[in-house]
Amino acid sequence: MPLDKHLPRLDDRRFDDILAEIRTRIPRYTPEWSPVWTDLNDSDPGITLAQLFAWMSDMLLYRLGQTPELNYIKFLQMVGIELRSAQPAQVEITFGTKKDFPASFVSVPARTQVSAEDPAGGSPIVFETERPLVALTAQLVSLQTYDSGVYTPVTEVNAAAEEGFDPFGTFPQKDGALLLGFDANKPFDRETIDLAFFSLLDGPSAEFVSCASPGGSFASAKIEWQCWNGTGWTALGLIKDETLALMCTGHVVLRAPVKGEWVSAVLGVDATPRYWMRGVLTKVQYERPPRLLAIRTNTAPARQVATIRDEVVGGSNGRRDQIFTLRQTPILEGSLRLEVDEGDGFVEWAQVDDFFASGPQDLHYALDPTSGTIRFGDGLTGAIPVANSNLPGGNVVAREYRHGGGKAGNVGPGLAKTLVRAIAGIDDAKVGNLLPALGGRDEEGLDEAKKRAPVSIKSRDRAVTVEDYEAFASQAANVARAKALPLVHPSYPNVKVPGSITIIVVPDSDDPAPKPSE
Repeated sequence: MPLDKHLPRLDDRRFDDILAEIRTRIPRYTPEWSPVWTDLNDSDPGITLAQLFAWMSDMLLYRLGQTPELNYIKFLQMVGIELRSAQPAQVEITFGTKKDFPASFVSVPARTQVSAEDPAGGSPIVFETERPLVALTAQLVSLQTYDSGVYTPVTEVNAAAEEGFDPFGTFPQKDGALLLGFDANKPFDRETIDLAFFSLLDGPSAEFVSCASPGGSFASAKIEWQCWNGTGWTALGLIKDETLALMCTGHVVLRAPVKGEWVSAVLGVDATPRYWMRGVLTKVQYERPPRLLAIRTNTAPARQVATIRDEVVGGSNGRRDQIFTLRQTPILEGSLRLEVDEGDGFVEWAQVDDFFASGPQDLHYALDPTSGTIRFGDGLTGAIPVANSNLPGGNVVAREYRHGGGKAGNVGPGLAKTLVRAIAGIDDAKVGNLLPALGGRDEEGLDEAKKRAPVSIKSRDRAVTVEDYEAFASQAANVARAKALPLVHPSYPNVKVPGSITIIVVPDSDDPAPKPSE
């Protein structure tokens, strides 16, 4: 959001306040005033002079009050620092299927909308899935752990999702395994199987952050996924593992076996035939054992945004510096596709931060995501949209954009549960979020931007000093305070570890006493 709207007033007196103060001082400083001072009105020449000086004082106070703050705000704009826009909350939503649905899977398209009630009584809070989901009608009905030759049932613990369990035991060893059993009357005939793992090691208020970043961490263990073929275990292809070998919350996507390679059987302590798959440890170097809150199938990541399509923004009049406004705000960064019909059909224009590098023929526009304001060029820096007589009021169209964000999206567990549009095969009563939505953040305030500005200029988006690490950690959503400890590693207490830095964060929580995850 532009900083222009945040110009301050150091002295809040206005014209009326100053004039009223002059009136109260008349009997003290000019007792000779005639007629009686209590009967003064606007027609009196003395009051006219008082009004003139009150107006001049009002202007002087305003200009003097703005000078230091205005210079500071203009400097921030010069170096490219604006207020951070609102950020949408993220959540994992499970789509339970109907038991009597005849097909073996249900397709849940990307951007499927699920809503939650607004605690403040406003409009429903809408979430959209980030990717398509193939929801299995086969139910995950049994879970067992295998450790040192002993099978331990954890089905009920997994269903309750309260205490959690150790998928490979307290002291993971090679050949330890986690077994997942599915309904025997629902074979798989899809190419992929998507499993969502919720880790307790993330902490109760952890953000949803992908662990498998291109230059990030590496798994300290290796898990091979297999299915039971009737006589032994057959390897399943691993497409993606976001969990770092079950150490953090994320998805494991597997390539399903060809038809006939997966056979139901009785295994472990479960006396009912199931279709079994397992994750078996083939390499173990865990610094600490993984601990899971729950495992869920048919789960997809979602964000607190809603998609708007084909919104008529307005019609160009051919003038310079035209401004239009989108109906829904705030706008998700990078989501707007704007098209203009200048008589030869709709053509997509490109979004830019400003018009400094734009030429007269460049089809550019600037967007304020907080207010939804779209601004076009002046014909010198950025092209002017040509007026279209065939579409005088509608040749500027937002073909698609997504809006949402703010702390209101941080809803609690189980509240994102209402499908906006029904999907055949999905049980409405089994739609919901196991964990609370996290990461929603309101637009940055001016005071926050002023605190961030010196650090941003100093670090230039690179963490070098302790202060840099603390500043970057504080910029994450739901973080109230961050403290960086150099040469400290939690696995090696009281030992200085070169190259290590530990960051302790205090969450921005409504709880009276925020507690650390450990």
